[in-house]
Amino acid sequence: MVNSRAKCLAISQVLRAQSYNSCLVFVSYKVFYYYVVSFSFLLFLTYTSIWVHKYLYFRTKLGARIRAKLYSLLFSLLHISKTAA
Repeated sequence: MVNSRAKCLAISQVLRAQSYNSCLVFVSYKVFYYYVVSFSFLLFLTYTSIWVHKYLYFRTKLGARIRAKLYSLLFSLLHISKTAA
């Protein structure tokens, strides 16, 4: 009876250790998943902000170029119309 009791105690300790280890594996996967998702989201935000900044800068620069060309064209047309009159 003592021998079977010791076996039962040993088996229960092994099962408890296995369940504890599986819980640790589950928690470590959760932590890993959390860090991967957080890092991916931060990377996405960084990429998006850089893309928006480049787009707005390009649009502003393009708008300034077009505005300068239109003003130049307008003044040259006004100059031509004044000299023709």
